[in-house]
Order: sequence, then C-alpha cells, then structure tokens
Amino acid sequence: MTVARASGTGLHHLRSIDEYLAALAAHDDVLEIDDPVDLHLEAAAGIRYAFEHDLPALVYSNLVGHPGYRLMGGLAPYSSDPRHRYARVAVALGLPWETHPLEIVDRMAAIDAEKDLVPPVVVPDRSGRVLLPEVDLFAIPSPRLHEGDGGDYLNSIGTMIARTPDGSWTNWHVCRVMRLDARRLTIWTRPFQHFGMIYSKWRKLGEPMPFALALTPEPAATVLSGLRAPDFVDEAAFLGGWFGEPLEVTRAHSVDLDVPATAQVVIEGYVQPEDRAAEGPFGEFHGYLIPGEQDHELVGEVTAISAVPRPLLGAVPAGKPVDDDHTLNQLGQSVLQRRALRDAGLPVDQVWLNPEGANHFAVVTVRPGWSSEVAGGSAELVRTIAETMLTRCAATAILTRVLVVENDVDPTALRDVLWALATRVRPGSDHVVKSRVIFNLSPIFTPEERAAHHGPLTFHNGLIEDAATPAIPSTFESVYPEAVKQRIATLLAKHL
Repeated sequence: MTVARASGTGLHHLRSIDEYLAALAAHDDVLEIDDPVDLHLEAAAGIRYAFEHDLPALVYSNLVGHPGYRLMGGLAPYSSDPRHRYARVAVALGLPWETHPLEIVDRMAAIDAEKDLVPPVVVPDRSGRVLLPEVDLFAIPSPRLHEGDGGDYLNSIGTMIARTPDGSWTNWHVCRVMRLDARRLTIWTRPFQHFGMIYSKWRKLGEPMPFALALTPEPAATVLSGLRAPDFVDEAAFLGGWFGEPLEVTRAHSVDLDVPATAQVVIEGYVQPEDRAAEGPFGEFHGYLIPGEQDHELVGEVTAISAVPRPLLGAVPAGKPVDDDHTLNQLGQSVLQRRALRDAGLPVDQVWLNPEGANHFAVVTVRPGWSSEVAGGSAELVRTIAETMLTRCAATAILTRVLVVENDVDPTALRDVLWALATRVRPGSDHVVKSRVIFNLSPIFTPEERAAHHGPLTFHNGLIEDAATPAIPSTFESVYPEAVKQRIATLLAKHL
C-alpha cells in the first residue's frame, strides 16, 4: 500500500487513486454507488449527469458482468464545491483544495524544462498488479459512452505511453481507445500530437511501435497526461520536477516501456506501421457527436494485460463542458500559450482557455501601460499576438476565438469575460485569420474546411487603453483610493 507524504516541494503527493478518493471524501466530493450498473450507456449516463450538474465524483462498485471491478467518473472536472471548482485538479497535483486555477498555471509555467526535470525511478512492482492468464479485452470493463458511438471504449482518461525508437523521448498522454475485439484496439491520434510525432518515427523505420496503456495511475499522472507538455519533454520527468522527487515507475511485462507504478490495469502491445481500422463516431470534447463520423485510426495488437485486485478504472463520456477533457487540456494549453507570448517579448500577463468554451475560446490579458510598449496601437498588438500564437504554439489549432483584454479582467471569471466581450469589443474590430491549421473535430467548421484541416480563427480586440472614447472601469479596484479599499477590506474581514 502506498502512503501519501509531503514531497520535496512541500506538495501532498497522492500516490494512488484510492488515496485520491479518500482526499475527495474528506470534502464530501465523491459518491459511491453499489447498485448494479450496466456498462452499456447506463454508467456513462450517470457520469455525464454528474458533469452537467457539478455533482460529486461517482464510483460504481457493482458493474454488471464484471465482478471485482469498479468504475469512476469525475476524476478531474469541476468539483461539487461552488467556491473551488478546480479543487479536484489541485488536490490531484498535491495542492490545497482552495488553490486558484491561475496559481496552478503559474506553478506549471515556473517549471524549467532545462533545469527542473527529475527523471522517474524504476522500482519493483508493489501495486499487487499481476499478469492475467490470457489476453482478452472483453474481460476489461469497456463502457459504451454515448448512444451513437461506434463501439465500446477501453479508455477515455487513462495514460497512453510511447517512446521514440532511440529512447530519447517518452510521451504520456490521454487519448480515446476503442475495443475492436479480444486482442485489438484503436488508438486515436493526430500527426501534430506528441504520440503521433513518435509514431511517425517508428513508421519511417517500418517497425512496430510498442505501447502501454496505464489505466488509473496516481492522479497527478492522469492530470499531466491530459495536458500537453513542451515538445520533447517527458511527462514523467515533468512530474518529477513538479514534486521535486522522482516518480516511481515499473517495467512493463511484454514491451520495452516503463509504466506508472500504481496503475490499476496495464494493457501492452504493438502498433503495426500501416495497420488501420474504422473508429467512431464518438461524442467529443467540443460537446457534439457527429453521426456517421468515422476515420481510420491506428490499431494496437495487445500482448499482455495486468491488473491489481479489485481494480478501479475511469471513464469520461465527453461532451458539453465541463468535464475532464476541458479542465485538463486547457491547463496545458494555457501554460504553453502564455510561455510562447511572453517569450516573444509581448506584454502578456495571463492566457486562460475557459473550460466552459470547450477549449475553443481563449482569453489573453495584457499588462497596464502596454500602449507605451507597442507601436501601432491595439490593432497591431492583437495582430502580433495572433501571429505569435499561430507560429509558436501548435495547440492554437484547437481554438476558434481569442479575446484580448487588459488584466483588470479576470480571465477565469465568466462574469468578467462576458462583460469585456460585450462592452469592450467594438463591432467590426475583429482580427480574422481566414485560413490556418485546425483541429478538425469540431462541427463549427464546414466539411470542406475539416477535410483540408484549415479554417478561420477570430481575435477579438477588447483593449481599451487606447480607445477612441477614454473610459475607466467602474470597479472596486479602479474607482476607489487605496486607503478606502484597505479600510473596507479590513472591515469586511471582521464580519465575513
């Protein structure tokens, strides 16, 4: 049994999914259900309802046809605490329950990929995971997540692992995995994703690529797998840098890969260079299921399956925000976009992809006084921000709209964002990029744009520092003297 303890950075490192559940239970943020639940739509429907109503995480302990297995929904979407919606993500990363999401972004951005990475350490397996006597994917609970899906999905929140042929780069990421039969599965990826980049190297060699799918490892591994680390940075080493100590991994049974030591189930195998199979349709993170939407995806041939006693698996019936896809992916994108814009010397304070926008909508805030740093005014600054995001950050492909505002707007507060969008963006002032690379899952694009992987992107100019009509935001921060604000803060602190 693993024991949570303070890491070298003072973070509370939870080392297994069961420790994470105990942490959620301490905040009444998990609901255990022991009634029989069917994996065909029923389990997913309950999880989706919980997402859409900000309920506690659900743990099903009585899965029809799979005695001994448990299924969890809600590992890292919004918590049920309305004051601290990012609490689950924070706790998974070892942070306090009340941590603000921008603090998470700040902490992640502070990890130096040149100096702070700590490689994982290989340890003997202590999880109790044993090799199953035969390879049979039907023995692993694989829910049908949406009516209209093209199959049952083995994975929607677990960690898929691949390594370059020369061993220089190992990627951990979350992807959807559909069961084809007892020994084969599909792996959804795209060429600009890190997994796809690694696969392309194996394909050039004409060799099968080893993979390992680690289901429900320690929660921080799941969170990092759902982000996008910088190119050529191992997520395991990034986590080591995050906690200030090596992450523990164990050797896989049949492939030359290491897996998180506390994974509940590990599925191993090889991807043949040219093997493809029809996959989908699937309800996705943009919030829609496109009937008849199929593509031919990579095929994994499974060589080994191992599991702990009474495994706990996870599921994300993706759809309308906010679910795990939105809280995790947007964190990584926010960090990468902010780094790209700051490295370009732009006066950017924060970048935040609002989860409610299904990761299609970003808010960029800039520092006061920006007009003295930028020649050409707000239109030129917005144009430069657009060019930088498009040329320096591949993740921009997922975006459809970007709002640029001063940093008196809290990008994480929808009240602020909607106010700024409605009152600061003058109609007709948008900077529209007519064609750029797109992540073509979203139905917002035409069939022709989706086939060409190119479509438009709109940047909304919400900057008011050089506006034709000068205006001061009528807010607590802007229209009261500092002494008055301090007096009110002290007064209210006595009564709240």
